[in-house]
Amino acid sequence: KINAKGDVYLKVTGEILPGLNPGKFRGRIFPKGIFELDAKNEGSRILFAYRLCNRADQMNRDPLKWSLLDSIIAAGLEATFAQNRHEGCSCLTRTLEKLVDIQCITRFEPEKISPTLTTPIVYYFD
Repeated sequence: KINAKGDVYLKVTGEILPGLNPGKFRGRIFPKGIFELDAKNEGSRILFAYRLCNRADQMNRDPLKWSLLDSIIAAGLEATFAQNRHEGCSCLTRTLEKLVDIQCITRFEPEKISPTLTTPIVYYFD
């Protein structure tokens, strides 16, 4: 049996095991900071970071714009957001701040994310 850390890394690097998530998560960039995260406790952050980087790579590292709902889903925070929208947004903000700390993204806008956000969240990778 693969440990929790291995499970997450295999999930985000599906090409290691053919047939595991075929066609998903095939980015060419993989920030080293992702490996600073604790896969047992921060698996959803690892997946979110890789999804962001993968999409940014596909977009030639232009600023990436995702709606609040798309960001919540990609971060794996649907259940939290459904129960308490403010807590879901706070969790997303903390996750994004962590991704800035590990240099997965350089910054994001707006800095305060709320359930009433109607403009996309912009992610920067420069």
